[in-house]
Amino acid sequence: MTKHVVIKNPSLSAFMDRKNFTAKGNKPLPHDIIQQLKTGLTLSKIEVQGMHIRYEELAEEATEKGIITFENLYAIITNVTNDRNRMSADNPAVIDAKAELYGKAPIAVTIQLDLLDPNAYHTIQGTAGPADPAVLNPILEPTTFISVKEGSLQKSDFKMELYRNKASGNLNARYQNFKVDVLTKDEDKRQSFGKKILSKVANKIVITSDNPKQGEELRPGDIQVVRAKSRSVFNFWKDCLVSGFRTAAGIEGIGADLSDPNR
Repeated sequence: MTKHVVIKNPSLSAFMDRKNFTAKGNKPLPHDIIQQLKTGLTLSKIEVQGMHIRYEELAEEATEKGIITFENLYAIITNVTNDRNRMSADNPAVIDAKAELYGKAPIAVTIQLDLLDPNAYHTIQGTAGPADPAVLNPILEPTTFISVKEGSLQKSDFKMELYRNKASGNLNARYQNFKVDVLTKDEDKRQSFGKKILSKVANKIVITSDNPKQGEELRPGDIQVVRAKSRSVFNFWKDCLVSGFRTAAGIEGIGADLSDPNR
């Protein structure tokens, strides 16, 4: 058993090429990794200080990579174990983390994982903002074909329950004067190869620009996601946030179908 591990100033970079390579096989969840260990493991506390994360993705229809970075990440991770006497739903592994998206937008999350649960149960709750949502354009434009043009995001919160195959929850997004441009993807079915053409001219869509509207209650964002097993757990978590924001903003029809496990 290791009681306390400190990791200072680590850096992690990853790249996903969805345009030229098809994901194969099922990606493991943290529960799967712990449950498949052949020897006992108990890490009482892991402390991560000043971590930098950079993720790049080339989407299927994209011509350039999307990039997202997490700066100044600090995390405390406790009770990582495959010992049945130490791990349970009442005594899960816990990750408390804070970071800055692109070094500008604050985000804080708490993740609780019952690492020995066969259904891979875990919960995530957290806050994001305040921030200018346009800071997300380096990842949104090349991967989701959405560009934030105006608006301000106040401090927002989210909470979700996740299992091996699905997730649900809610996201309370508080924003004002929010406007986005959406690039259209048109498929010409008359062509034998079903070529998809990405328009360089965006359709201007004004979403419900304020949440809450003046004199009204906050409109919650419902999170409903079916897990795409060929993609990583981080993609699963990201899809949950996307699902909640789409509902809150009234743009459910834009982007990938998050109820399709083969997306």
